[in-house]
Amino acid sequence: MISTIWPGGAHNFTQWRGRILQQVVQPVHTWGGRRSFGATPASVTEEFAQRPEHGGRLLAKWASEDANGVVYAVGVADAHGDWASRARVGEDGVVEFGTWSGTPPEWLERALYAMLRSVWQGRRAGLAWPRRLSRWRPTPEAGEAAEGE
Repeated sequence: MISTIWPGGAHNFTQWRGRILQQVVQPVHTWGGRRSFGATPASVTEEFAQRPEHGGRLLAKWASEDANGVVYAVGVADAHGDWASRARVGEDGVVEFGTWSGTPPEWLERALYAMLRSVWQGRRAGLAWPRRLSRWRPTPEAGEAAEGE
């Protein structure tokens, strides 16, 4: 019961919560004319301050959602760099990437595509769109070397 644990009762809690939300939750971008309160590609690249020494890292953060699908701020990184973009995953399973901040290695883009398609498979099975996904993948060369041993 809020009135017993919040000074001034539930009314003051509601006013406080409203003020905090007005300060914290600001629209950060638009996608197709819609305001979104989610992640941006810049916020994704901030997480790559320390790049992986080997392999690649994949990251997707929920940005917005509508009746046609979901938009993620996405990023990939390896030992040589990091790249960010936006990706739309449609309710029909189509994955579309926006403009990348540079040119990521093809294997990282393919791995990110596969990760987002698996998210769609879960959605098709009745699950909600995940808010955040993070994965690590070995380089294709490392995978081939492990198979040859």
